[in-house]
Amino acid sequence: MRGFRRTLFLSHLGLVALALLILVVTLRGLVARYFAEQLRDRLITHAAYVRRTVGPILTDEGFAEYLPKSERRNIQRDFRLYAERFGIRIRVISLDTQVLLDTGPLPKAHEPLSPGLVSTRHEVLAALGGETNSEIRGSLLDNSSTMYLAMPVKRKGTIVGAVLATSPILNFTPATLAFLRDFALAIGGILLMVVILSGALAQRLARPVRQLEEATRRLAAGDLSARARLRRRAMGRGDELDRLMREFNAMAERLETVDEERRAFLADVSHELRTPLTAIKGSAETLRDGAWQNPQFAPKFAGTIAEQSDRLIRLVGDLLQLARLESTVAERGIMSTHINARELCERAASAVRPIFDEKNVALEVQCPLQTLRGDADLLEQLLINLLANAARHSPPESTTTLRAIRDGDDALLQVLDEGEGIAPEHLSRLGQRFYRVQEGRERHTGGSGLGLAICQRIAIAHGGTMEIESEVGKGTVVNVRIPV
Repeated sequence: MRGFRRTLFLSHLGLVALALLILVVTLRGLVARYFAEQLRDRLITHAAYVRRTVGPILTDEGFAEYLPKSERRNIQRDFRLYAERFGIRIRVISLDTQVLLDTGPLPKAHEPLSPGLVSTRHEVLAALGGETNSEIRGSLLDNSSTMYLAMPVKRKGTIVGAVLATSPILNFTPATLAFLRDFALAIGGILLMVVILSGALAQRLARPVRQLEEATRRLAAGDLSARARLRRRAMGRGDELDRLMREFNAMAERLETVDEERRAFLADVSHELRTPLTAIKGSAETLRDGAWQNPQFAPKFAGTIAEQSDRLIRLVGDLLQLARLESTVAERGIMSTHINARELCERAASAVRPIFDEKNVALEVQCPLQTLRGDADLLEQLLINLLANAARHSPPESTTTLRAIRDGDDALLQVLDEGEGIAPEHLSRLGQRFYRVQEGRERHTGGSGLGLAICQRIAIAHGGTMEIESEVGKGTVVNVRIPV
């Protein structure tokens, strides 16, 4: 869990740090470009001033011949003072790319080129062609960059030369450094707050994960009452973690329910097996103690052994059938195919007709339904169980009806008998394993208490339902609905 919290904390912190780094780099670039734009505007102003001054005295071959040398020296001196005052370098270039006036070199780091090379630079050639142009050489992100701006000089509409103004781009002035220092402090404060908030957030997010881990460990150790404690907001929709915790709790509840059912089932099986085994053991011991020699009691005890043995065989058979049904449905599901409803009903009726004949109960088959979808073997077993159950509880001279009809989008399979009926308080529990309306009633009639449980599981496996309607003294109707 510490690893998860550490990973979450470092991931969040790394993302925020990356975002801040991108912000710092972007801001630094914006500041550098801002200063470059400001400098370009200044150089345009200076170059325009020089152009207005030298334009009247410049020809396409250089300065006018009538201009005395002393005047040229004065112009040179004035422009040098002007350039020093504003921290720039000014050169006047003739049409044939000769440097006519130069206020002097700037520091070598900013102007490593000789006058001859400068005069052939792109911006100079563009200015001699009539276009004001600027170039930046070096990096904008440090103080080694220089801006060159060249502007054409015209006399009476004809280009006679160019003015080249040069200045280093000093990004990190004292004001800029003060701003960056304040900005760095702000970034540091934000990063500190992010560290604190990230740690708190990681702790908060890791707490429910830690609780879920603990609940999972308890569940794996066999504590089926283990539950993950939901956060308050998880009472609503919540996020993915909340939904995971709810799913875990639902799974734990299902496991607990299954375990309770398993325990109850084992207790019921033990009880159901103990009764016939006790009767068999008692009868066998009585016979062993000499009753086998008594013609009056020996057949009675032998009959008890045979009867209880048959009961055990039926019980074990029903248990195996129920186990196979649940295993088959869990592993591969039902083998759903189109089934001829008439043939299905006739096969089931033929299988149980001897039971009805023995009890003198009439069995009728009514099947307007043509086809349905499902597992033919399982549905036949369902009908056989229902019909056998109806036969056990029907009086002689009565009639039991097997009916298959279409009811909306469902196939409705019905078994109607004219037996003694079932009281309303028992109807909701029919279908539970080993549940009997009256203790001893099913044992007397030969049932194991599993028949209806098997039928209900077959109906559920088909996506359907089984409902029982009954009235005491009039009979019972079992309705099995299966989607068509």
